[in-house]
Amino acid sequence: MSRHFDQAQGLIEYHDPATHEFVFNQTMFRIKDPERTLTFYTDVLGMTLTTRLDFDEMKFTLYFLACISPERHSDWSRDDNQRMVQTFGRPAMLELTHNWGDKSDDSVSYHSGNEQPKGFGHIGFALPITLWHVYH
Repeated sequence: MSRHFDQAQGLIEYHDPATHEFVFNQTMFRIKDPERTLTFYTDVLGMTLTTRLDFDEMKFTLYFLACISPERHSDWSRDDNQRMVQTFGRPAMLELTHNWGDKSDDSVSYHSGNEQPKGFGHIGFALPITLWHVYH
């Protein structure tokens, strides 16, 4: 019996036991304007900032966000070190990377994935069916 649920060229049946506990943790986007971007993800999509990491020497900040329902909010530690463990052990985190100075530098732009060469396409959010009808 295959370990895959569907078929495609290039699939490998062997699953190295060393990878069995791997968690696909995050997708990273580079951003120019943290305030505008964080407003979108926390207001429009309801995400929660779990961890912010500033790297002063390298002049960038990482923001890690997750979809956390109000009922699950108390599952997250208030202790920075413990919350870091939670952040890097949870699936489906969004990492936003802001290189300081990019916001005011008109020469900086990031590839949208829609221009040539085509690249990244999208991230997807599953909505309860009742909300889907509200937005469509």
